[in-house]
Amino acid sequence: MKIRRSGQVISLVAGLGLAGCATQGSVALPGHAIPVMESAQLIGPVDGEQSMPISISLKAQDPSGLEALLKDLYDVQSPLFHHYLTPEQYQARFGATDDQVQKVVSFLQTQGIQVSSISANNLLLGAHATAGQVQRAFGVSINNYLLADGRMVFANAGAPSVPADVASLIEAVHGLSNTFHYRPMFVRSPADPARHQSPRANGNCGTSNGGFGPAQLTGAYNLASLNLTGAGETVAVVEYDGFVTNDPACYFSGEGITEPTITVVGIDGGGPMPREGWPPCQVTRSPARRAWARLSSACSLSHFTMGMRL
Repeated sequence: MKIRRSGQVISLVAGLGLAGCATQGSVALPGHAIPVMESAQLIGPVDGEQSMPISISLKAQDPSGLEALLKDLYDVQSPLFHHYLTPEQYQARFGATDDQVQKVVSFLQTQGIQVSSISANNLLLGAHATAGQVQRAFGVSINNYLLADGRMVFANAGAPSVPADVASLIEAVHGLSNTFHYRPMFVRSPADPARHQSPRANGNCGTSNGGFGPAQLTGAYNLASLNLTGAGETVAVVEYDGFVTNDPACYFSGEGITEPTITVVGIDGGGPMPREGWPPCQVTRSPARRAWARLSSACSLSHFTMGMRL
């Protein structure tokens, strides 16, 4: 079978001796319990022919070394500070080996599961299967449930299990349930004019919506210890929508920061596009604010605005 990986096509041969989980003894994969299911109402088993795309995370090599490297990358006292690895270097040091990848792929293929992609770092496999194939391969029942919030979901009734030699390579199996519901976690504070008064309120810029300033962002992200001002640097801010062109000037002037030279670079049709109904100083989104707040001494700022092709 041919599987595409990062622009290359590699040939993987299905292995022998992995006809089923029971032949070598099954080992349960930890970390797959879903707390919300404790109060869910069982509706019944899923349709075995239901399409169920899954992905399998493989274990990284040398996890302690990876943790140490991550600390060094952001430690200003370390000689490795900001010495990032290329994808090839990361794969060589921390990714699964080709033999380990093939062992997992071979197991999936013997269960009728077709592997469609392998990440460049050898740590994530994408696959297509039916619910029946997934249940047989991982020795787990997948059912439909009604959650307390009224959502109908499917989820695994227990931990997935695989042969011991395969289990030692797998970090997690994703796609056995669709219970996770992403939602914003911010909490809007009560209206308080005193708290939300901004120094950017002036005749030219209008009144802002109480955005954060440099001191607040420095404290929130614990940046003071880095002692970085942006002196002599060019910083790029990528926007996926338009912005009010005088908004950066409003921000810098209101915060008492000398405005750097700003260059707008349109990509695929992007550009400064003021939106109807947006008053000045209302559109400075969080990524831009975080960058601007660190630019007290920066030489220049490039705004890349991306056009979208549908």
